Amino acid sequence: MKVLVLDPGNSIIKAKLLSGGEVVFPHALVPISWAQYSAVCESYNNGEIPDDFMRIGEGFYAIGDSAERFGVTQHERGAARYRRDYIGVFAAAAMARSYRASTELALFVSHPPGHINYAGELMKAVIGRWDVELGGKKISLYAEYVNTFDEPTGGLMNVLLKDNGTQYAAPQLKEKSVLVIDIGGGTTDFVTISAAGQIDYAQAHTEEIGIQEVIDNFTSAFRARYKELTKSKNALAPDRVREAIETGIFRGGGDSLPCQEEAEQARNTLVNRILRVTSTRYAGGFRFDAVLLTGGGSGLLYTYLWDHIQNKNIHLADEPGELHLANVRGGLKLWRLYTAIGVIS
Repeated sequence: MKVLVLDPGNSIIKAKLLSGGEVVFPHALVPISWAQYSAVCESYNNGEIPDDFMRIGEGFYAIGDSAERFGVTQHERGAARYRRDYIGVFAAAAMARSYRASTELALFVSHPPGHINYAGELMKAVIGRWDVELGGKKISLYAEYVNTFDEPTGGLMNVLLKDNGTQYAAPQLKEKSVLVIDIGGGTTDFVTISAAGQIDYAQAHTEEIGIQEVIDNFTSAFRARYKELTKSKNALAPDRVREAIETGIFRGGGDSLPCQEEAEQARNTLVNRILRVTSTRYAGGFRFDAVLLTGGGSGLLYTYLWDHIQNKNIHLADEPGELHLANVRGGLKLWRLYTAIGVIS
């Protein structure tokens, strides 16, 4: 059976195939009219229609980088995300981009640990048949099996397990109690793992704030400071914004624009919230053998958290520039582990 591991994050949609391929696109969705969709298709004639434009069921959508050109993008949070016409559409887009041909498959989908009560709604939203038109080609996708896992566990498995899912890859974390902090686009999640390898869901916590709020706060402050330079810009390049938040310098228009104060204030909102939760709920990290940072936000903020977490044994779930992929990569390893021990047959 074909398998797709899906992390439908609040900032970036990530998918990983059993074969190892990866698909990544921004969490941006705008329903468009048939006329708009047809105009896009016709404008490319015999050329390749971008993956951002597709028909899913009876609807037409701009999904990903191109969505903002067609209006205000939908960005649902909490329970409102887990609908067939929202998270289901993103799942169908990820399936179509991953396989590009009609197929049956199994989906392994992540969610924040604080959203465990919505797991049923999530599975209902993505399971079943999806008729998609991508690149002018009609394909039929059938998600015949769906299961879920929580995002921080995916990050942990990416470090703990080898690619086959059945062998340890990190002896330094084996038989250690670990606090996992997953900084995502819309949530920051905390999960604890005992030295025996058991996840303590009673201590799991989801904080409804993520790196997207940092990006939004920085963008507003940066635009206010550089009004003349940004007044005609619909959107700042996301990669330049993330770089500016990390470095305090925005590269644009052939210039390097100082923005240290804006970057620091935007970062501090999230950093202080994370440290407050770590302190009040998890003794600052002191009572754990190790701390693991995962999620795309960790790639941006880990240097600012490093000196304030009360633990000297801190690990990253992937390379800093690829931490946004750690959870979906670990999800595939977890799928292989579950398959090997018979949890999934």
